[in-house]
Amino acid sequence: MDEFLRVDQVSEMNRAISSIIDRKLSGSISSGEILAPGLWLSFESDGPVVGSFETFPGMMISIKMNPSGKGISGAFHVALGESDLAEKYYLGFVARIQSPNACSFRVCLRSGSGFGFEDQYFYKPVISVSDPVAHLDVIPILNTHSVPLWAPWRELLLSFECRSIEFSLLDLRIFTV
Repeated sequence: MDEFLRVDQVSEMNRAISSIIDRKLSGSISSGEILAPGLWLSFESDGPVVGSFETFPGMMISIKMNPSGKGISGAFHVALGESDLAEKYYLGFVARIQSPNACSFRVCLRSGSGFGFEDQYFYKPVISVSDPVAHLDVIPILNTHSVPLWAPWRELLLSFECRSIEFSLLDLRIFTV
Protein backbone atom coordinates (compact mmCIF):
# COMPACT_ATOMS: atom_id res chain seq x y z
CA MET A 1 0.00 0.00 0.00
CA ASP A 2 2.91 2.39 0.64
CA GLU A 3 3.60 2.70 -3.09
CA PHE A 4 0.28 4.54 -3.52
CA LEU A 5 1.08 7.29 -1.02
CA ARG A 6 3.53 10.09 -1.72
CA VAL A 7 3.96 11.50 1.73
CA ASP A 8 5.88 14.56 0.47
CA GLN A 9 3.01 15.65 -1.79
CA VAL A 10 0.38 15.11 0.88
CA SER A 11 2.55 17.00 3.38
CA GLU A 12 2.83 19.93 0.95
CA MET A 13 -0.96 20.02 0.55
CA ASN A 14 -1.50 20.09 4.30
CA ARG A 15 1.13 22.73 5.05
CA ALA A 16 -1.25 25.70 4.63
CA ILE A 17 -3.73 24.02 6.92
CA SER A 18 -1.15 23.27 9.61
CA SER A 19 0.20 26.82 9.41
CA ILE A 20 -2.61 28.24 11.52
CA ILE A 21 -3.39 25.39 13.90
CA ASP A 22 -1.86 26.20 17.29
CA ARG A 23 -1.59 29.92 16.42
CA LYS A 24 -3.71 32.73 17.81
CA LEU A 25 -5.05 34.95 15.01
CA SER A 26 -8.13 37.15 14.78
CA GLY A 27 -9.59 39.89 12.62
CA SER A 28 -12.48 41.07 10.51
CA ILE A 29 -13.40 39.30 7.30
CA SER A 30 -13.84 40.63 3.79
CA SER A 31 -13.85 38.99 0.38
CA GLY A 32 -10.39 38.06 -0.81
CA GLU A 33 -8.71 38.88 2.49
CA ILE A 34 -5.83 36.55 3.32
CA LEU A 35 -6.50 35.04 6.76
CA ALA A 36 -3.18 33.20 6.82
CA PRO A 37 -0.77 32.09 4.09
CA GLY A 38 -2.82 29.94 1.69
CA LEU A 39 -6.18 30.57 3.44
CA TRP A 40 -8.82 33.16 2.44
CA LEU A 41 -12.55 33.83 2.13
CA SER A 42 -14.51 34.94 -0.93
CA PHE A 43 -18.11 36.13 -1.25
CA GLU A 44 -20.65 36.78 -3.97
CA SER A 45 -23.16 39.14 -2.40
CA ASP A 46 -25.07 42.27 -3.40
CA GLY A 47 -23.97 43.99 -0.19
CA PRO A 48 -21.02 43.99 2.17
CA VAL A 49 -20.37 40.97 4.36
CA VAL A 50 -19.34 41.76 7.91
CA GLY A 51 -17.89 39.33 10.37
CA SER A 52 -14.85 38.06 12.15
CA PHE A 53 -12.51 35.11 12.27
CA GLU A 54 -10.45 33.70 15.08
CA THR A 55 -8.07 30.82 15.60
CA PHE A 56 -7.23 29.15 18.87
CA PRO A 57 -4.60 26.55 19.73
CA GLY A 58 -5.87 23.17 18.59
CA MET A 59 -8.55 24.60 16.28
CA MET A 60 -8.13 25.64 12.68
CA ILE A 61 -10.55 28.59 12.41
CA SER A 62 -13.83 29.96 13.75
CA ILE A 63 -15.85 32.24 11.45
CA LYS A 64 -18.85 34.46 12.25
CA MET A 65 -20.42 36.50 9.47
CA ASN A 66 -23.53 38.35 8.48
CA PRO A 67 -24.19 39.73 4.98
CA SER A 68 -25.89 43.13 5.07
CA GLY A 69 -27.41 42.62 1.61
CA LYS A 70 -28.96 39.62 -0.05
CA GLY A 71 -26.31 36.95 0.15
CA ILE A 72 -25.60 34.53 -2.64
CA SER A 73 -22.61 32.40 -1.72
CA GLY A 74 -19.31 32.34 0.08
CA ALA A 75 -16.29 30.05 0.23
CA PHE A 76 -13.36 29.30 2.49
CA HIS A 77 -10.31 28.61 0.27
CA VAL A 78 -7.29 26.45 1.09
CA ALA A 79 -4.41 26.66 -1.39
CA LEU A 80 -3.01 23.22 -2.22
CA GLY A 81 -0.31 24.30 -4.67
CA GLU A 82 0.88 22.45 -7.74
CA SER A 83 0.07 18.76 -7.78
CA ASP A 84 0.42 15.74 -10.02
CA LEU A 85 -2.33 13.16 -9.52
CA ALA A 86 -1.27 10.91 -12.41
CA GLU A 87 -0.47 7.95 -10.16
CA LYS A 88 -3.37 8.50 -7.76
CA TYR A 89 -6.69 6.72 -7.57
CA TYR A 90 -8.44 8.98 -5.04
CA LEU A 91 -8.12 12.45 -3.57
CA GLY A 92 -10.00 13.04 -0.35
CA PHE A 93 -10.37 15.10 2.78
CA VAL A 94 -11.23 14.60 6.41
CA ALA A 95 -12.78 17.52 8.32
CA ARG A 96 -13.89 18.08 11.90
CA ILE A 97 -16.41 20.89 12.18
CA GLN A 98 -19.05 22.27 14.54
CA SER A 99 -21.50 25.19 14.69
CA PRO A 100 -24.05 26.48 17.21
CA ASN A 101 -26.82 26.06 14.61
CA ALA A 102 -27.01 23.39 11.93
CA CYS A 103 -25.50 24.42 8.60
CA SER A 104 -24.19 22.68 5.52
CA PHE A 105 -21.25 23.11 3.15
CA ARG A 106 -20.31 21.77 -0.25
CA VAL A 107 -16.63 20.97 -0.76
CA CYS A 108 -14.96 21.48 -4.11
CA LEU A 109 -11.57 20.71 -5.61
CA ARG A 110 -10.61 23.61 -7.91
CA SER A 111 -7.82 22.86 -10.39
CA GLY A 112 -6.06 25.61 -12.33
CA SER A 113 -5.76 25.27 -16.09
CA GLY A 114 -4.64 27.34 -19.06
CA PHE A 115 -8.26 28.46 -19.44
CA GLY A 116 -8.96 29.46 -15.83
CA PHE A 117 -10.00 26.58 -13.59
CA GLU A 118 -12.10 23.44 -13.37
CA ASP A 119 -14.27 22.61 -10.36
CA GLN A 120 -15.14 19.13 -9.13
CA TYR A 121 -17.49 18.96 -6.15
CA PHE A 122 -17.16 16.13 -3.70
CA TYR A 123 -20.26 13.97 -3.54
CA LYS A 124 -21.49 14.39 0.04
CA PRO A 125 -22.42 17.68 1.72
CA VAL A 126 -20.75 18.47 5.05
CA ILE A 127 -23.33 18.91 7.82
CA SER A 128 -22.27 20.84 10.91
CA VAL A 129 -24.09 20.77 14.26
CA SER A 130 -23.41 21.86 17.84
CA ASP A 131 -21.24 18.83 18.67
CA PRO A 132 -18.01 18.30 16.73
CA VAL A 133 -18.54 15.93 13.81
CA ALA A 134 -16.09 14.30 11.43
CA HIS A 135 -16.67 14.15 7.69
CA LEU A 136 -14.74 12.17 5.06
CA ASP A 137 -15.23 12.21 1.30
CA VAL A 138 -13.20 11.20 -1.77
CA ILE A 139 -13.12 11.87 -5.51
CA PRO A 140 -12.14 8.93 -7.74
CA ILE A 141 -9.45 10.61 -9.89
CA LEU A 142 -9.36 8.16 -12.80
CA ASN A 143 -13.15 8.21 -13.31
CA THR A 144 -13.59 11.98 -13.02
CA HIS A 145 -12.88 13.93 -16.20
CA SER A 146 -13.16 17.35 -14.54
CA VAL A 147 -10.06 16.72 -12.40
CA PRO A 148 -6.93 17.21 -14.53
CA LEU A 149 -4.13 14.85 -13.55
CA TRP A 150 -1.67 17.74 -13.39
CA ALA A 151 -2.51 21.31 -12.42
CA PRO A 152 -0.27 24.34 -11.81
CA TRP A 153 -2.37 25.09 -8.72
CA ARG A 154 -5.26 23.58 -6.79
CA GLU A 155 -7.57 24.81 -4.04
CA LEU A 156 -9.99 23.11 -1.73
CA LEU A 157 -13.13 25.22 -1.24
CA LEU A 158 -15.75 24.89 1.48
CA SER A 159 -18.70 26.71 -0.10
CA PHE A 160 -21.79 27.88 1.74
CA GLU A 161 -24.84 30.08 1.34
CA CYS A 162 -23.92 33.63 2.21
CA ARG A 163 -26.22 34.25 5.17
CA SER A 164 -25.73 34.75 8.87
CA ILE A 165 -23.51 31.85 9.78
CA GLU A 166 -21.14 30.78 12.51
CA PHE A 167 -18.94 27.71 12.37
CA SER A 168 -15.66 26.33 13.65
CA LEU A 169 -13.45 24.25 11.42
CA LEU A 170 -11.54 22.23 13.99
CA ASP A 171 -9.29 20.39 11.55
CA LEU A 172 -9.00 19.65 7.84
CA ARG A 173 -6.62 17.19 6.18
CA ILE A 174 -6.13 16.26 2.55
CA PHE A 175 -5.03 12.79 1.43
CA THR A 176 -4.35 10.85 -1.75
CA VAL A 177 -4.35 7.13 -2.44
